[in-house]
Amino acid sequence: MHVVTADEGARACPECGVLAARVKEWVTTRPRDLPVAGRRCDLRWRKRRWYCDEPACPRGTFTEQVAQVPARARLTVRLRKAAGAAVGDGGATIVQSARDHGVSWPVVCAAFTAHAGPAGHGMRLPAPGRPLSGVEVRAGTDRNNTTPAEGWRVMTSDRGRLWATRERPFPAAAEDAGAARTVDGDDLTELCRVIAEQESLAALASAP
Repeated sequence: MHVVTADEGARACPECGVLAARVKEWVTTRPRDLPVAGRRCDLRWRKRRWYCDEPACPRGTFTEQVAQVPARARLTVRLRKAAGAAVGDGGATIVQSARDHGVSWPVVCAAFTAHAGPAGHGMRLPAPGRPLSGVEVRAGTDRNNTTPAEGWRVMTSDRGRLWATRERPFPAAAEDAGAARTVDGDDLTELCRVIAEQESLAALASAP
């Protein structure tokens, strides 16, 4: 599907906000969007690269962007939101959502984290000492290696599936290597194993 820019605001310089008047060149990008009738939708967006003629602006040129497709984005905002909502509200696993939306599982992990928000929207946090899959989680305990690593927040979905989100983001090198900030598991033992894998991957990626 070939599309062109209809929003006049797309030619506003992202640095100073002044509307550009001189076109430098035309470029084509291929942002991914939601499937249409169950089939993948391939977009071809032919857009302009503009000169910013504002003397006080440090930005020399820029390409058009709209709210649904920010600068340098390879996915539309609504596709990311749908992938995260499928996990948070629809009960899908990260792998299922990644397959259904045609994206990678790190993308779905990030989308779910954004969808859940700081308070874990759509999720409920287990109270201290609440049994999870037959194991009590208490600070300092380590029964059969089923205590989540420090710095991870454990959540239970309405369908009983366990999730964990790292409270602080991984370093950029770790994320580039595929370390996921949000993971899930059938039980606490599996969840702890997956968390350990992410921390190990991050440690290897960040090693000098």
